[in-house]
Amino acid sequence: MKKVIVFLLFSVLCFSENTIAESKFINVGNLKIVREENIKIAKEIIDIKFLKDNKISVKTRYILENTDNRDIKETYIFSLDQYLEKTPNKYIEKIKYKIGENDVPNLRAVINFEEDGSKIQREWFGIGGKIHTGKSIVMQISYILKNIEENELNYSFNIKNNFLENKADVLEINIDKGDKNISSIAYGVYEFYENSDGTYYMNAKDVLLDGILTIKYE
Repeated sequence: MKKVIVFLLFSVLCFSENTIAESKFINVGNLKIVREENIKIAKEIIDIKFLKDNKISVKTRYILENTDNRDIKETYIFSLDQYLEKTPNKYIEKIKYKIGENDVPNLRAVINFEEDGSKIQREWFGIGGKIHTGKSIVMQISYILKNIEENELNYSFNIKNNFLENKADVLEINIDKGDKNISSIAYGVYEFYENSDGTYYMNAKDVLLDGILTIKYE
C-alpha cells in the first residue's frame, strides 16, 4: 500500500507528454530509494555494451541487504535526464526490473524543472519491493539507451543519501565497446583496465557512490 501511495504522490508532479519536444540527453542515473532506510548495497555490478545503430545496453545488478530489525518495504527508482527545447526525445527502451528470478512491472513518472536557467525533463522508473529482516535480495535493472546525440555516455551516481551508507561495498563495472572506439573512461579516482578481448573493467571496494561515470567513444 505504501508503494502505491508513493507513486501516487509522484504522479501528482507528472507533466503530460503532450508538450512533446526536442531535447538532449544529459545522463542516466543509478538506483535510489525513496525513504531513508537501513539498506546496504553489498555489491553492484554494471555491464555496459555498445550495440549497433547507436544503441547501448545497460544492465545493473544490486545485492541489497536489510540491516534493520524489521522487514523493509521500499520503492526503488532510477532516472533519466534530458534538456528540453521543443520536444522530448525517447532515449530508453526495453526496460526491465527483476528481483531474484522474477520480472517486476515498473511504474513511470515524469517531472519538468529548471536548473541553472535550463529546462530539464526527468523520467523516473521504479518498483516496490520487500527485504525481510536480516536478509538480502538481488535486484536487476536492464534497458537499452538510444538516440544519444553526442558520443558520450554519462552514468550518474549522484544519488540521494537514503541508503544506510551512500556507497557500495563492492562496485564492478564492465564495458564492451562493440565496434566503437573508446577514447576515454573516467569515474573518480578509479582506474579501468583493458582485457585482451578489448573489453574494459573496474573492480573496487568501499566505493562512495557519487560523481559521474563518463565514457567517450567514436
